Amino acid sequence: MSSDTSNQAISDDFSARYSEVRQTADVLVAELDLPHSHACFKDHFPGQPIVPGIIQLRWVFELAAAFIPNHQRYDVVGLKFTNVILPARPCTLTISRQDADRIAFRYTGTSVTYSSGMIHFRQQPDAAQIASGR
Repeated sequence: MSSDTSNQAISDDFSARYSEVRQTADVLVAELDLPHSHACFKDHFPGQPIVPGIIQLRWVFELAAAFIPNHQRYDVVGLKFTNVILPARPCTLTISRQDADRIAFRYTGTSVTYSSGMIHFRQQPDAAQIASGR
């Protein structure tokens, strides 16, 4: 999956709420606060609310800026949704820098991995790179 983040427009109501964030040079750990009232549960799905995958990615990008500012283009690789994130359940987002342009992320709960993947950030190409087809 590739994208240009400049085209994304999601309401601020969908921003993650964190009860705690810890960061070292290469690892960021955020404890998410996901009450039933969070906007991401509103219509996804009535009677069985879960955190949408696209919202999980958005939260990774919100925190990834601490490691890789000014990213506009990216590739998401190895994305796996293995369990659903339900309201009011323990949920931890861990982001680890792999190198200057790559991060790995993992959403976990008590004895469960919800999702994981890797994001490779690329700089926006300049005019010479576009003209040469790179």
